[in-house]
Amino acid sequence: MTHPDTYATDRDRQFDEQGDGIEVTVGRTELERFLTADDPEIRAYAASTLANEATQRPEGVLSAVGALTDRLEDDPDVSAHAATALAAVATEHPDAVRAAVPDLIDGLEGPTAVRTAAVDAVAAVAADRPVVVYGSVETLERYVTDENERVRIQTTATLKSLAEADAEAVVAVVDAIADAATDETAAVREHATAILEAVATDRPADVLDRVSLLVDRLDDETAVAKHAIQALEELALEDPSAVEAAIDPVADRLADDCERIRTAAAVALAAVAAARPAAVHKAVEPLAARLDDVADVRRESVRALRAVADSEPTAVDSAVAPLIGRLDDPLEAVRTDAACVLSALATERPEAVVDAVPVVARRLDESEPTFRRHGSSLVAAVAKAQPAAVDPVLTDLARVFAVDDERVRLEAVRATAAVADASPTSIRPVVSALADRLDDSHDPVRRHAAEALSAIALEASAADPDVAALVDRLADGDEWEQGYAARALADVAESQVADAHPAIRAARGRLEADAVAVRRAAARDLATVASERPRDVRDTVGPLGARLDDEDATVRNNAAIALSRLAEASPDAVRDGDMLGPLLGALDDPDRSVRATVRRTLAAIAPRTEADVRPALSVALEATTHPDEAIRVAGCEALAVVGLETGAETNAAVEAVCALLSEPTPAVRVAALNALEATLDAETEPTPLAAAVDALSDGGERGAAVASGLADIARSEPALVADAAPALADRLESATGSERRALLCVLPSVADEAGREPVTASLLERLEDAPQPIARDIARLAVTAPDDVAAKRERLVALLKDGSQGDEAVRGSITLALATLAATGHGDGALASTLESVDDRQREAAALAAGIDTPTHTDEITTQLSAMGRLLDDDPDPWTAGLAALALAALADESEALRSSGISKLAHGTVGDNELGRLVAADALERLATVDPTGFEETIPALLDALEDPDADVRASAAGALATCAQRDAGPSVADTDRDHVAALRPCLTDPDARVRARASRTFTALEESDALEAIRPLTDDPVSIVSTAASTATSRLEYAQTDADDAATERVDWAMARAGPTRNGAVSGSSDLIGRPTEQWRIAPQGDTALEAAPAVVDGVAYVGRDDGIAALALSDGSKRWRVKTNGAVATTPAVADGVVYVTSRDGDVSALEADTGERLWQYRTDGRARTAPVVDDDTVYVGGDALHAIDADTGQSAWTADLGGETTGPAVADGTVYVAADERLVALESADGSHRWTTDLEDAAGTSPAVADGTVYVAAGETLLICASADGSRQGRFETGGRIETPPAVADGTVYVASSDDSVYAIDTTTWSERWRVAFGTSKTGPVLVGNTLCLADNDGSVHALATGDGSRRWRYECDATVTALAVADGHRYAVGDGITAIGDERTSWTDSLSGLFGG
Repeated sequence: MTHPDTYATDRDRQFDEQGDGIEVTVGRTELERFLTADDPEIRAYAASTLANEATQRPEGVLSAVGALTDRLEDDPDVSAHAATALAAVATEHPDAVRAAVPDLIDGLEGPTAVRTAAVDAVAAVAADRPVVVYGSVETLERYVTDENERVRIQTTATLKSLAEADAEAVVAVVDAIADAATDETAAVREHATAILEAVATDRPADVLDRVSLLVDRLDDETAVAKHAIQALEELALEDPSAVEAAIDPVADRLADDCERIRTAAAVALAAVAAARPAAVHKAVEPLAARLDDVADVRRESVRALRAVADSEPTAVDSAVAPLIGRLDDPLEAVRTDAACVLSALATERPEAVVDAVPVVARRLDESEPTFRRHGSSLVAAVAKAQPAAVDPVLTDLARVFAVDDERVRLEAVRATAAVADASPTSIRPVVSALADRLDDSHDPVRRHAAEALSAIALEASAADPDVAALVDRLADGDEWEQGYAARALADVAESQVADAHPAIRAARGRLEADAVAVRRAAARDLATVASERPRDVRDTVGPLGARLDDEDATVRNNAAIALSRLAEASPDAVRDGDMLGPLLGALDDPDRSVRATVRRTLAAIAPRTEADVRPALSVALEATTHPDEAIRVAGCEALAVVGLETGAETNAAVEAVCALLSEPTPAVRVAALNALEATLDAETEPTPLAAAVDALSDGGERGAAVASGLADIARSEPALVADAAPALADRLESATGSERRALLCVLPSVADEAGREPVTASLLERLEDAPQPIARDIARLAVTAPDDVAAKRERLVALLKDGSQGDEAVRGSITLALATLAATGHGDGALASTLESVDDRQREAAALAAGIDTPTHTDEITTQLSAMGRLLDDDPDPWTAGLAALALAALADESEALRSSGISKLAHGTVGDNELGRLVAADALERLATVDPTGFEETIPALLDALEDPDADVRASAAGALATCAQRDAGPSVADTDRDHVAALRPCLTDPDARVRARASRTFTALEESDALEAIRPLTDDPVSIVSTAASTATSRLEYAQTDADDAATERVDWAMARAGPTRNGAVSGSSDLIGRPTEQWRIAPQGDTALEAAPAVVDGVAYVGRDDGIAALALSDGSKRWRVKTNGAVATTPAVADGVVYVTSRDGDVSALEADTGERLWQYRTDGRARTAPVVDDDTVYVGGDALHAIDADTGQSAWTADLGGETTGPAVADGTVYVAADERLVALESADGSHRWTTDLEDAAGTSPAVADGTVYVAAGETLLICASADGSRQGRFETGGRIETPPAVADGTVYVASSDDSVYAIDTTTWSERWRVAFGTSKTGPVLVGNTLCLADNDGSVHALATGDGSRRWRYECDATVTALAVADGHRYAVGDGITAIGDERTSWTDSLSGLFGG
């Protein structure tokens, strides 16, 4: 027996092999003792064994560390093993080896084997505790340049660990480290530059003379360059002059792929620029190029440019455009520095920064003070030189006329005065704001405002001597006279503004202009007129309202101001102008000013209400009753935005929302539910939740709708409703009908969230008060909330055993509850333990439902199905009907042959008079469909009828079963029924129950019913996540399907030859996917021994199909046979059709050209061998591969050239004058003109498929690998490994190559990076993938054709054929699947009713 702490060594096993017959095992203690043995061989054996063990299990050698350390001075063989063992232990347990470091350092003087192991151990310990090598730096220095590479690597790694902990400790060996920075080994250079970086950080003066060395390392590998540039960064911060000479190489690093390198380079340049800006002039363009980089790089780059601009503004001339782009940067520092640079340049060359004016002006009133200061200076400088450039932004300037910063006010008014001097009428929109500045506390502001006002006054009244006199007094009078003159001129100017807008219509038209500046000015003009003469702008209410949704915040604000002024003067003009929607929608505008102005407008037009309801809320409440659906939606959305502040507001808002919860329009109901959820957390008295619970007392349809709404919210956010748990439980006592059912849905969720006992427990406490209704509730909960009932399973069993007070109805309901738990996996044998307590009439059904003694023989199952069906249809007791439904479900699941019969009988229960029976039957159907949707063919009409059930739980289960049937390929087609399924499903989109809405959306998605798109779209905002998610998916898929349907009407796609064309890329870009469920359009079923092996060529509505005795042409419009031609050998490849001629190859080696219309043979070519490949036609040449590659003149049938490639060919593919063909393990490219050799590339395995060509790249499969070669010279561009052989050709389009591997996966591979975009587990593919627009089609070995979305590989549809599919083709909206015949797969757009079966007979 071997002790766990003993080892059977390799040497021991060798002894046994020599015949000793004894396995020698040695314990660890013995091995440690052996380390001190006199015999050096024994010591070596012990050290070697411990080294091996340490490598595998270092913790097992911890106790031997001291003994191993003692052996470091032993014979070389012993010391080497000892050092190796210590190195292995140090890697995992560095603390254990720390005491051995001095001995290990001494061991560095030993032989190479000892030295390498010792330095490994030292490096591992230093990485964990650098201080242990503090006193060994000078010793380590000797090994920095050791002849052994590993010693150098680990020595520098050790010093790096120490330097990072205490840079001063390595200062003494900087010279040796500098030498190591040029070592031939990258790892040594990396460690050395890291040490220099650490010293530069803590003691920069000690490495200032190493700048040139660090610069040289900037072109090294990324890891080395990163440390070098970071060291230079630290030196630049310490002494910018030291790095001044290295500006160019540092600037070059700004374009490095490594973000940290770019950041360090930018910091270094900014540091130098701050001290010596002239030195950085030549780096302006590289710095400007990084202004769109990550935040740190942008910040440092613009900081460097600011330093340069402060010294010499014109030096940054080339950086203007990138700087303008940074004026909207999310980082305040970047925005401000960019504005500073541009402002500095504006003082020297204002014309260079004209394009910055609109951006700066737009941000003036919303930016930080420093930005405003630089921005206003820039605008003033431009206005002085080019006033016309500032004209469009005057209204922006006016917004800062009154800011606190007097410098900003001065620059803004000065810029306005400059514009007024050049074009007085341009400042009309800001005259009032200028007049306000006549009282400014800063004298220069007052003077410039007066100058501007005098300009417009003179323009309007040049002949008026009084105006001229006022202007003179403004210039020459005393302070009092100047003030009087300025005021008088302001009056004149403002009077001109009042008369200056007779053409309101023109301003209204300019609101629609493309240019933002024009729209701003128009809205501002109308705001001004609205203030003075509101009647004149009454007809602009609509256009102004439309501007509340403008992309530009200033336009929105100007429009809001105009509407506010008009509403204050004439509220009816705004209230009656269909403005409620736009105004309410603007309540959550991102711009604070717009929001505030809109609230003032709403206050002006609000109806008179109680004093404690705010005006904006009053308008929103009024909107909820508007006849226009969009206004009602806007009203609900506004309620959520405005919020609730008082009890009166809460009562009014909840009243309005609850009234809309039964709204039949999806958009309104979603908006109402969103509003209710958004307001539930308002802290008012009463709370919105309490008000909603009070609304339940209304009863009827409204009470049920409110309860359903609360249930919906509880499904997503139970915490919002948790506080209402006690009130809802109380309400349950008096609730009836749909309200009671909804409460039973909401209560389990909120009880769990509130930490209350299960609802079933509460019901059981009140069982004696109303035994029968409460027992029915428990039975219902067992279906809708089985976890809640399961928690009280034992109590139910006890009640059943006690006889439940002799009440048959109570016993029946409890039995049904326990049976339901058993059927859904929550029973835990409870019903089986008390089956004898079940009433005789229900015992058999209960036993079947619980899976007790379920029959297995067909006759017995048939008998039971009939019995349970009668019980479900005829028994008046709800619990008996429910048990019968559960029994039918169990029986249907037991027999595949009788499954359909069982499901059909079960479906009868969903439309019966028994409420509980309908619920259990619908739930059972949903569970059956989820597991396996087969057998539901006759059940679809009943499920559609159940969607109208008054019970939401029944509707939800029916909708769930329908969704599953529609989504599963194995299930029945929901569309294949006499019922109008769309008409039945559409009302479900507005159902009060979220489950129904979500499942209806899923069903429409699976059916691709694009007509339902507009009704589904509002549900994307549903507050219940299951609904919004389902609706979002539906919207995306249905929009896609709708696009396909629109495109399909005009598209005509041919499949002219194998793999879609001469490049063999398998892509049909002009086609579209099927709309709706794929169906068989027709099928060719060959008669007799006729066999089909290849996909047909389909051109101009004719299919050219190869057979084992020739080829036939079929007219697909009516199924008629155009012609048939016999050949000497079988046609087993896809024909090629070009220019009215059909080219075919046969197995006897013949290539034939046939007239496409008549089948007349035009010529025949003999290859003197087998023709193995499908013909490819390109540029009047036919290419066929076999034992050799043949190029044949397409017109004459004469040989153009022949190439013997020394092996069997695969392919060919033709593109851009080159023929690509695989021959054995080679890929060969030949000139298409004469067959001359261009290049050959060796493959790693025989090519299993034909190559494909796309975008200058050749794709070929070799074994398990997809190889990617440049078409120009065959050079390897990339490779992609799969887990199995690739036996079908790839498909390529739009930067992605798709390949199916025998590892049962389909891969989408990015052709730029050769990385996997997605992979799906598909199964074994029998065909190469075919691209059809945005869909990938391929067939598996089970005979099913699949369509996958190219974006993510998700399955769009599947069609199951009758036989294994061996080839696919695509044309005219069909997928042609070749197997035991040819099946055309299409949809409602591509339907041919005539079967083509039998066309190949005779």
